[in-house]
Amino acid sequence: MCNVVIIGYGDQHRHDNGVGRIAAERLQELYDGADEVEVIAAEHPTPEMAKAVAEAELAVFIDSDRNGSPGTLQRSELALGKNGSNGSGHPGPRELLNLARELHGSSPEAVQFTINGENFDKGEGLSDSVQTCMESMMKQLAGLIREFV
Repeated sequence: MCNVVIIGYGDQHRHDNGVGRIAAERLQELYDGADEVEVIAAEHPTPEMAKAVAEAELAVFIDSDRNGSPGTLQRSELALGKNGSNGSGHPGPRELLNLARELHGSSPEAVQFTINGENFDKGEGLSDSVQTCMESMMKQLAGLIREFV
């Protein structure tokens, strides 16, 4: 059981769409060997992630969005509730929280960081505004993790 699970997701072959996954890969290096923090980098969330979510005190989700001013960050507190479809056919953060409760009997405190992207075309690498925003988010996230470990 870990204190914090971080799930960063996105398609790293579509520029800014991959910011969640890229951030998670950096966090994996940073927290390598830390029993208190589990970091999952993936193209999209899967139902199998619900077990890791259920075993944590805090779940953090990192993703990109097409809506909003590019290079801006939204931080949202998440709670159990109605599952809203994200249109991808994959569970979103709220669905994973609900699955954690339904399948494993518990659901942690949860936060979602969403970075508004600029370029979602095919290709690799983040736009400058998204890269800068990701760096800012990483600092906020480090402070949040310290509260739980």
